[in-house]
Amino acid sequence: DNGSAPALGVIPIGTGNDFAKLLAGGKDRRAAYAALAERRESVFDVGLVEWQGGAEYFVNGMGTGIDVEVVRQIERIPWLAGTLRYFVGLVRALIGYRAIPLRIRADGVDIDGKVMIVAIGNGPCLGGGFYLCPSARPDDAEFDVCVIAEANLGQIVRVLPRILRGTHESSSVVTMKRAAIVDIRADGASPLFFHLDGELREPAGARSIRVSMRAAALRVIGAVVRAPGGAGVKLLSRIVCAVGICAITFGNVGAQQVPADTTRPKGEKPFNPGDTVAAALTSNRLTPGRAFVRSMLIPGWGQFSTGSTLRGGIYATLQGSSAFMLAKTQIKISDARHEVTTLRKTSSDSLIAFAAQKKDTALIRKYVNADSLNLEVDKQLVVIDRQSLVKARVKQREDWITYLLFFTFASGIDAFVGAHLSDFPGSVSAEPTASGMQLRLDWPLGGRPPAPAHFEAAWHSR
Repeated sequence: DNGSAPALGVIPIGTGNDFAKLLAGGKDRRAAYAALAERRESVFDVGLVEWQGGAEYFVNGMGTGIDVEVVRQIERIPWLAGTLRYFVGLVRALIGYRAIPLRIRADGVDIDGKVMIVAIGNGPCLGGGFYLCPSARPDDAEFDVCVIAEANLGQIVRVLPRILRGTHESSSVVTMKRAAIVDIRADGASPLFFHLDGELREPAGARSIRVSMRAAALRVIGAVVRAPGGAGVKLLSRIVCAVGICAITFGNVGAQQVPADTTRPKGEKPFNPGDTVAAALTSNRLTPGRAFVRSMLIPGWGQFSTGSTLRGGIYATLQGSSAFMLAKTQIKISDARHEVTTLRKTSSDSLIAFAAQKKDTALIRKYVNADSLNLEVDKQLVVIDRQSLVKARVKQREDWITYLLFFTFASGIDAFVGAHLSDFPGSVSAEPTASGMQLRLDWPLGGRPPAPAHFEAAWHSR
């Protein structure tokens, strides 16, 4: 840019708003409007990605590895928004994903091996809230490179919260570098796919890419953030969401019923025809219907009652976090509505004072009429912005109510199924015979003690 091209203005209305976070106003649209009015400019670096048959720029970050699958997944769930959408995409991408072998060279330093993620950041935040390159700045003429090596589930669980805070650099599976030129080559038969600022690129036959820095190439309206903040204050709610997403994505944890141990003590003689072995009675187990009702009343109660404390804890945590976020959103709605009322009053007074100062009789007559005054007030940019914020908060409230109802119903269904699986027959007896084993099951119908139905089956040895 030689100064002839127009400067870039940023209004944060996207899904993740990662680029907007590089500016002092962040995701605050009022601050963005003020910056556009002031026209204070900063100069940003830009990244250029080149591959066989093509080249393209990016401004915030690019990556390959599991990032590619995450982008594919979030494109399939447009009905979610913000960090929650990226979390769901990440968890779904982790299912069945295998680390890919890559050869990476960052300013002459080689990093080879199987990797989960290669993130090259001009800014610190990618994916709407993942601070993969926490020290990156858009005006220092260097990229920050984050390479996460192949990791097991335990390592992923430990490093993910640290990525949200931007404190993962010391992890054993993380390598951080700074470079102006990065070369990436696929060390296998598969082509190399990647994303640029969250946009998927799948060039046919591409086996290698070069990422190079174009320093001070873009004029942007606004001041650069000197110390971009991490996600510390929101970490707890994000982790809770992550736990819930894992539970929803992976489905019901296998609730299996194992009957009482009826194996013979060591040294005991083999069973003989006529002997009977009986399992412990379990007819007093919680019925599926009651487990469903309990979990509909208090999510997790039905699971706790059937001994599934882990699943019960997950649902109780999800419900509690959803209720907390719903209450928090309602408070924000009330504050925003109060602010709209205050702004309308201030705008009305300003319009009336302006008409009086100009001694414009027509305007004074117009503003005396309440309806005409309200119409003029509603045209004020700041009022429009606040009213849009109220609508957005109301939409968030509807989303949290939906999550609350979904988690409640899911908890009830899970408790119902879990109670069914744990509703083992009231008694089981096994009687060896000359030709095999005869089993007798006394099963209480409907969970009540009336005359049980008897089921007999023969098991023949091979």
